[in-house]
Amino acid sequence: MFDGLDINSVLKALTFLLAMVVSLSFHEFAHAWTAKHFGDDTAEKEGRLTLNPLPHLDPWGSVIIPFFGFLLVGGLIGWAKPVPVQISNLKNPKRDYVLVALAGPFSNILACLFFSVVFVFIGKMGMFPEETSFFFPLINLVLAGILVNAILAIFNLIPLPPLDGATLLERFLPIKWEQKYTKYIVPNGFMILLMLIFAGLGNWIIVGAQIIQSICLAVPTLIVGLLN
Repeated sequence: MFDGLDINSVLKALTFLLAMVVSLSFHEFAHAWTAKHFGDDTAEKEGRLTLNPLPHLDPWGSVIIPFFGFLLVGGLIGWAKPVPVQISNLKNPKRDYVLVALAGPFSNILACLFFSVVFVFIGKMGMFPEETSFFFPLINLVLAGILVNAILAIFNLIPLPPLDGATLLERFLPIKWEQKYTKYIVPNGFMILLMLIFAGLGNWIIVGAQIIQSICLAVPTLIVGLLN
């Protein structure tokens, strides 16, 4: 299983793991901050209103699976501990819970844009280091940040529990469909998600991520071009 692995492969996997940890933490912080903004401080009381990765990380979903998934098969997938939200505490529960859910994927798009700006700025200033440079891993981290956040944004919009997209779907489902969704889909959401990924959903996630990645890179590139 580990044939052909070298130190460069391990270092690259560690780089993507670091990008995943940072991105997942920012994602969960965004949920917690938005919930607090709309009146629910449950996440804050449980120590989740923080950018510190430790309260957010799930050992399997945030570390082990992302690392070995990328190292062995080049796959990028991961998750953190869900942020607790007490819907009844929100000022406008139906509206605000959707906004809390959207905050996660939106935060990843913002992070993707941030890393894209950094990458374009480095390129514009001609500061790309040589591969032997001490700073070269930082470029890899920036590129990993762009890709990881684009994937997380698309992945979390899939309308299956426990992902954020499920909250959006539930909000707009007709009542008769919502009952069936709650009965049959919600309890089996994670298994359905895994089956869909093995059936080829992962390819569509990559396509969606590439679109977001391209847009995020195009925005600062266009701005730099207009300023010249």
